[in-house]
Amino acid sequence: MVNTASSLSEINNITPRYDVAEITKLAIGITWVTIVWVVLFNSLTIFRFTNGEIGIYGWARPRLIIICLGLLILTLPSTFDGLKILISALVILFCDLASKTFPLGGKGE
Repeated sequence: MVNTASSLSEINNITPRYDVAEITKLAIGITWVTIVWVVLFNSLTIFRFTNGEIGIYGWARPRLIIICLGLLILTLPSTFDGLKILISALVILFCDLASKTFPLGGKGE
């Protein structure tokens, strides 16, 4: 019975195998997206926090967003080929919204 079930699951003697290289590229891509997200989130939050003292948030925010967007689009592995722009845009959008909702504290703001 077991032999019959296993032979029915195989199509023309083709057994499913996982490609280790693709799984590794997927893991590296997810790690890279997370690293870029954390760095951009921290940078935007720090620039927003120091905006009153230095006044560079309006100048640095668009530049950081464009740099990180281009960095993600250009460096994501080939596993993400169809989704590079979508993943990059969603990461940037989520990071920008998250940094704006982070409370700054301080003078009762």
